[in-house]
Amino acid sequence: ASALLLQMFHGDAAWITGKTPNHLLGAFGFATLALEAWIAWEAFKAWPRARGVLECAVTAPENPSS
Repeated sequence: ASALLLQMFHGDAAWITGKTPNHLLGAFGFATLALEAWIAWEAFKAWPRARGVLECAVTAPENPSS
């Protein structure tokens, strides 16, 4: 996320604040950051329910058909 923010705002070749801004690329950058924040928020909300829940172990069939 920090590398994306630097690319969007830092330096002369920045997507948003550079000498020749590229607003479409900046919009994709903002959308990507928003999706990252949304995924982190959903994981934070789901963590209390998911903690301690383990998947069932997969076992091999007793009589494999050959």
